[in-house]
Amino acid sequence: MSGTTRGALWMTTAVVLFSMMTILIRMVGDDIPPYEIIFVRGMVSMAILVPWLMRVGMVGLRTSRKGLLFSRGALTSIGLILWIYALTRMPLAEVVALHFTLPLFGVILAVIFLREQVDAHRWGAIALGFLGTAVILRPGVAAIDPVAFLVLASALAYAGTGVVTKILVKTESSAAIVFYVSLFTALAFAIPCAIHWVAPSPEQWAMLLAIALLNVLGQSCLNRSLTAADASFVLPFDFLRLPFAAAAGVWLFSESPDIWTFIGAGIIFGATYYPTWRERRKQARAPD
Repeated sequence: MSGTTRGALWMTTAVVLFSMMTILIRMVGDDIPPYEIIFVRGMVSMAILVPWLMRVGMVGLRTSRKGLLFSRGALTSIGLILWIYALTRMPLAEVVALHFTLPLFGVILAVIFLREQVDAHRWGAIALGFLGTAVILRPGVAAIDPVAFLVLASALAYAGTGVVTKILVKTESSAAIVFYVSLFTALAFAIPCAIHWVAPSPEQWAMLLAIALLNVLGQSCLNRSLTAADASFVLPFDFLRLPFAAAAGVWLFSESPDIWTFIGAGIIFGATYYPTWRERRKQARAPD
């Protein structure tokens, strides 16, 4: 089996797992507060990393980048709480479509904080991507749900985690980063959980644990896909999350996403993929 085929299969599997996680969050989110979902997710993620910690010992957690790790945990917590809240307040397809703006915010933050150079083509793609956001929201034509801005804020926070992670991976292991972020989110939301804990039913406990496990498995599949094939090849498969979300919204939650959600999402996706495609073409034409 070729690397591209393995990459495509791993990425498609990751998309399916993340889509299942999103659906479960929507199902349990009507009764279980977002902070409780995040707390359980953080605790399970740390539990999964216990074998790694036992193997490497506490030396694996030594770090001189506590400030950056704190920032990574804070941004993750903000992105998660806004994302989960939005999932329980807006149609699934619309939330997923708006969250495709994450790479657009990522480029802007990389320019500001990492001093990365961006050419006119990429700036044009960013402008086009935000035009796609306007197509989904249609200001002046349809009433804008204020929760939509929380989705965009979540995408911005997640983009920030990408920038911070790019700095951290130069000195810290991926497992250590995940452990510290999981620890931060668990501690950050332990206080509201202690104040107002909503006792899950056995079925809800099963869904909460499944959400945590699906997240870990999805991240693993994503990493494997990026190892097997170029990011420019596998990342477009992420767009499959939209039809999955739309189908789940219709069949499970009686939602009716409009055509503008798909048109806007298509524009955003094209805008985020175009620079990667262009760079890949440029490298293919370059002499050896």
